[in-house]
Amino acid sequence: MHCWPLNTIQEAWIPLIRSGKDCFLQAETGSGKTIACLLPVLEQIRSDSLYTQALMVAPTRELALQSASVAEQLASYTGIHTVAVIGGLEIGRQENALRNRPHLVIGTPGRLLDLLEQEKLRLDNVRTVIVDEGDMVLSTGQNETLKEILRRCPDTQRICTSATWNDAIGTWLHKDAVMEKDTQAVRSVIRQYYIETTQKRKSLKKLLNHLPVTRAIVFTAYKSTAHKLAEYLAKQDIAAMDFSGNYEEKKRLDILKQFREGNIRILAATDAAARGLDIRGVSHIIHYELPVDYETYIHRSGRTAHQDDEGTVITLIDPEKDDAELAAKIRESSVPYEGDSSVSIDLSTPLEQQEEHVPAVTKLCIRKGRKDKIRPKDILGALCAVLPFEEIGVIEIQDRYSLVTVLCPKEGLEERLQGITLKGRPVRIEIR
Repeated sequence: MHCWPLNTIQEAWIPLIRSGKDCFLQAETGSGKTIACLLPVLEQIRSDSLYTQALMVAPTRELALQSASVAEQLASYTGIHTVAVIGGLEIGRQENALRNRPHLVIGTPGRLLDLLEQEKLRLDNVRTVIVDEGDMVLSTGQNETLKEILRRCPDTQRICTSATWNDAIGTWLHKDAVMEKDTQAVRSVIRQYYIETTQKRKSLKKLLNHLPVTRAIVFTAYKSTAHKLAEYLAKQDIAAMDFSGNYEEKKRLDILKQFREGNIRILAATDAAARGLDIRGVSHIIHYELPVDYETYIHRSGRTAHQDDEGTVITLIDPEKDDAELAAKIRESSVPYEGDSSVSIDLSTPLEQQEEHVPAVTKLCIRKGRKDKIRPKDILGALCAVLPFEEIGVIEIQDRYSLVTVLCPKEGLEERLQGITLKGRPVRIEIR
C-alpha cells in the first residue's frame, strides 16, 4: 500500500475504521474523506482471494468514478482489483469486469441494485460497505435503493461519510456505530468575500479580468443560466464551459476531464457540481446566483481548497432580488471584496500544469481477450519478458481485449514493448 501523507481527518478516522465497528464520519466537505475510508478498507482485502470483499456506494456517477480512480492509485502496488459500475455507460463491459471477481466494487445505487437483481454481482463475501456522501444519497432520492443493497449484506461493517447528519442515515448503521459528528461550516483555509451588485454579469466579467484564477467554478441556480453564462464568457475570450444535468454522462465526464487538465479555466455550473467532486487546483468559487440554502453554500464553497490547499470564495449579492435572510448569513461569514484592478489576467489559454509527484501508473490495452483463450498468466508471462515482475499490476481480461496496470511511466515504454508476443504470436498493445 502506498505511504500517503495523512491529514488530521485521516489520522483520526483510520483507527476508528480499523476497529471493525460501524462508523458515521462527518467532516467539512473536501477534507480527504475518500482516502480516509479507502486506506484501512484496502488494507483488509486479500488480493489472493477470488471474491469481492468490499463495496463502496456513491450517490453520483462522477463521484463513483472519482473514488475508483483514488482506489486504483492507492492500491496500484498491491494487486487489488477495483471495478466501477455506473449508469449512463455500457452495462455489458461492466458485467464483463465483474466476471473477474474484483476485490472492490464502487458504484451508484441504481446500477448496483440492477446488477444484484440480475445476479451479475454477488455480495456473499463482502466484509465492508462504504456509503460515501450519505446526505446526498438521501437528497437524490436513493434511500430505499441503498437500504435494499444493505439488506443483501447484513453482517458487514458499514462506514458512512457525510457532510451533514440526517436521522435516516442512522437506519443504515448497526446499533453500536461510532459517531464522529462535526460542526458544519466553511473551512477556515477558505477566504470568504461578497460583492453587492445589481449587475452580476458585468461584475463577474470585471472579477475574471483581475482575479488570479487557476481554475474557478461559477455557480448558478439554473441550467439555462449556466449555459448562457458560459456562452457569454466564451465570447469574452475566456475558456469557459457549462456543466449541468442537461448533458449526458459521457459529455459531463469529458467536461470535467478538460477542467481538471486546465483546458477549461471557468466552469459555469449548477449544483450538480456542488457535491463530491474532488478537483485539485480550483482557486476560486464564485456564487453568481445564491443557492437554495446555507448548507448548499457550504458544499459549493468546499469545491475549493481541497486537501488543505487555500481557496477563495466570492458571492455576488443583489440586495434588490436575492433572499435577504440567506444573504445576511453569508455576509456574517464574509468581508466585502476589494480587488486589485491593476492586475490583468488572461483566461483565454489553457492552464500551464505544474508537475505533480504521484506514482507513475500506466494503463495498457492488449487487443486479445477471453474469447481468444487468453488467461492472466499468459499476459503475465509475456510482460515479464520485458518488464520486472514487480512493475506489473492489475490484469483485467474482457471478451476481446485486456487491460493491464503497469507501475512505470509512459516515457520509453513503447520501445520496451516492441516485439512482444502473446502465446507465441505478435500482439498489438496500446498505451493509455
